[in-house]
This record gives sequence, structure tokens and C-alpha cells, in this order.
Amino acid sequence: MLRRLTANHVSVAIVLLTLAAFVPNVGNAFVSLDDNYLIYANPAVQNVTWKNIIHVFTSYDPQLYIPLTFLSWQINAALFGMNPAAFHLVNLLLHCVNAVLAFLILRRLSGSLVASAVAATLFAIHPIQTEAVLWAAGRKDLLSGMFFLLSVHVYLRYRENDSGRTHGWSVALFALGLLSKVSVITLPAWLLAIDWLQKRRLDARMFSEKLPYVLFAIIFAVIATIGKARVLGSSGTLLNALLPAKSAVFYLRQFFWPSGLSVIYPYAGRPHDLTAEFAWSFGIIAALAAAALFCLRGRNRMISFGIGTYFLLLAPSFTTFWKNGFLYFASDRYVYLASIGFFAVIGLLAARLKDSIGRKLAGAVFPVLCAAAIAALLPATWAQGKVWSSAEALYRNVLRTYPDSVMARTNLGLELQLVGNHAEAREHYKRAMELDPHSVHAYFNLAALENKEGNRAEAEKLYIAIVDAFGPQQVATASDIKPFLWLIKRLNELGRMRDAERLFEKLQTLAPRQLDEVK
Repeated sequence: MLRRLTANHVSVAIVLLTLAAFVPNVGNAFVSLDDNYLIYANPAVQNVTWKNIIHVFTSYDPQLYIPLTFLSWQINAALFGMNPAAFHLVNLLLHCVNAVLAFLILRRLSGSLVASAVAATLFAIHPIQTEAVLWAAGRKDLLSGMFFLLSVHVYLRYRENDSGRTHGWSVALFALGLLSKVSVITLPAWLLAIDWLQKRRLDARMFSEKLPYVLFAIIFAVIATIGKARVLGSSGTLLNALLPAKSAVFYLRQFFWPSGLSVIYPYAGRPHDLTAEFAWSFGIIAALAAAALFCLRGRNRMISFGIGTYFLLLAPSFTTFWKNGFLYFASDRYVYLASIGFFAVIGLLAARLKDSIGRKLAGAVFPVLCAAAIAALLPATWAQGKVWSSAEALYRNVLRTYPDSVMARTNLGLELQLVGNHAEAREHYKRAMELDPHSVHAYFNLAALENKEGNRAEAEKLYIAIVDAFGPQQVATASDIKPFLWLIKRLNELGRMRDAERLFEKLQTLAPRQLDEVK
């Protein structure tokens, strides 16, 4: 049976499995984590006008430059309105395309139908992909991933026909990927790795044909640096060196045992905590590096390529641990493309296993093993899809694994407050303030709740507490300044002029540039 399978059969099967994995949850609602200010509450997305198109091509989100992703959301809204199912369905279709492209590329690189089919299927239906697929705001990873894979696919065609036009299309597709999200910036290095894998002769032409890719990569690296500089937080030099190892090994564990998947993975340690966990992470990475070196030659080159691909495509995420005043050591969407590399290794090992057990036995046993793996992954993906059914479900899921997450408690409190569950919302706000006395978002939300319930004196106490609590991490961008300017006005109305002055002085000291932007 396996011998009669063709690439077309496998492609269709991958699409069907992908649909089976995610269609049950494609009707999920929007969530208030980025979906609001990026999509359903964003005037630039709600109305497709030349002014709004120009706006998305000349602004950040606030830190990422993703104009093509914004344009795709604009088209989504123009065709189907603010229907979350329509946004999720487009995401799913993009993921289907990416899964097939991953299969076709790995098929060419490995020469093995079985290895590439196993790898692409894992990429398609693994529950770790749920965040990118069922989060409307995850479109940027799917869209940039599609253009990345298309660029590589066309590059491989160029290698076959040596057509300058084909090469130009590959470069153009890479540029479109960068316009969707700059995280695909490592593509030129991956193309060189592909050349190495295919034993291409090292010469001037091989490098010169990469120059257009490198030029675009440099341009968008500068653009990305400008955007990141506006919101950049510092987690400490030592921790910046340690967290990449922790995150890379964490994803590997999730590939094999996808438990405790969460929209955020908060890091609660301290920069000087050189724990056994970090030693373990570096040990695993060293072992993988040794395996890659051992497999550099002969029929094992593809294993080295897969391991290298994983770390290369994951590398851009190593600069994004600090976000919105919180430190996270991982995010599922960051491993979206990088997972192709490790799944390629798993696919190769599966193909070796099939060959080693004999043709007759493989024909009976191998399909059963594949079916068992699929049967194990699909329910896990369905369950993770339900986590994204609403913002409340999303944050409650975080707290099941990370009960001390200040961000999750604050956001869950707001969701509960909006539906009238004030008692539980208050509990989450107070717990967030206990966990982090500088969590000004919890203070603001609780003050609003107290005001709504007529507890003016309690709200005023919280306003004063905000003045003492906030720091530079809460005012990274100009938009972050606005709540504090409102608070200055409110304190003046309450006759607390000295507190209003103190707050303005802190803004001038901690965020002078952001304050100037607002002015």
C-alpha cells in the first residue's frame, strides 16, 4: 500500500488531517489578547481605504512591522465583516498550504516520501500549532511562513531550471514574507544550508545569488530594530544568554509530550539563578550539536540539516522574551516554522525504522504506528483548540499551569468584570497586586471596578497607589502614557494636586520620549 502512494495522495491526506484537527474549533470567538487592538477594535482594519492602507504600511503594531498581515485582515473584514470564524478559517487555510509546502520541500531535500510525509503531518496537526492557527492575531506567523516556504520552493525550482525570472520570484516572495513578519529573516542562511545539503559546489555564484535576499534581510532588520527599540525591556545580560537554551529545550519537550500548553509561559526566576534547569538545557543542546556533527557526512546529512534548521529558524525569537513589562521564556507560535526542522528528523528516523523492520512487516506495522500517533495527537489538538474558545477560557488555562501569572490574573479579572462577575474579578486583581506590587494594570482595573460600585474612597486610594507603583516598563510606548495622563487629570479633579505633580514628574523622568510623542 505504501509503495502505491504518490506525493499528490500525501498532500491531500495532509490537508484532510489538518482540517480534521482544527475545523472543530474554527468557530471560536476573538480573544482580547491582541485580537482587539489589532483587529476587531482597530479602525485601520475595519475600513479598507487608501488612507488606512497607507497607515498600515507606515506604522508599527506597535512594535512589529507587519503591513501585509494588516492588509490581509482588511480584506478579511471587507469580505466577511468582523466574523471571527472567517478570520480563523483563513488562518486554517494558510496552515494547510504551509503543511503541503513543508511536505513538498522536505520531499525534494530528503528524497524520502515516508520521511517527508511523517514530518509534514506532525507539523500540520501537532497541538503546539494551535496558537498560530486558532488565534486570529497569529495570522502574521502563518502568512510570513507561507511566503517563506513558497520562496524556498521556488528557489528549488530555480536550482533546477537556472532561470533568472524564477530566482526573482523567490526573492520577491521573501520580501512579501518580511512584510508579513520579520521573523523569516533567516531565510538566506537556510538557503545556504540547503546548498550544503545538496552538496552544491562552493563558488562565487552561490553567494552572489543570495545577495538580494541578504539586502532585504538587512533592510527589514533595521526596520524591526526601530520598532523593537520603542518597546524594548531589559531582562539582564545573563538571562538573555540563558533563556534561549531554556526555550529551545522546552519546545523539544512539548513536541514529544505536549502538556501544559499555554498562551504565555512566564519566567519567575532571577537573572543570577544558574539553576540545574539551565545546566540540563545546555546539556541537551550540546548533545544535539554533537549528533549534528556526527551526522555531517553520508546519508545522515539530512539529520544534521534538520537539527540546524530547528535552531536557525527559532533564533529570531531569542530577542523577544520581554513583552509589555513581563518576562516570558517561550511562546508556541515562535516555534511554528522551526518545528519543521525537528519534525524532519523524526520523519527520517521513522523512515529508517520502516526500512529496518522489513518490507512485509513494515506494510502491516508501520501504518498502524502512524495511525496510533495521529489518534493520539488529534484529541490533544481538539482539546487545545477549546482553550482558545474565549478570552476567559484562555486565561483560566494559563492559571492552571502558572497560578502566579500576574498578566493572566489581571486579564482574567477584566474579562470577568465585563460580564458582571465583580467578586471574582476583584479577587484576581488583588492577587495580581500581591504577586507584583508594580502591576499598574491591576490597580487601574480595580479602581475602575470600585468606581463602578460607588466605592469612591477606595478608588482614590488605588489612584494614589498607582503613582508609587508604576515604573518604566509600564510606559514603553506613547500609547502607554495615555492612562497616566488621564490619571493626572483625575487626581487634579479630586484635589490631589501634589500627587498629580508627582506622577507627571515620574513620567518626565522615566519616559520623556514617549511623553513628547503624546504631546
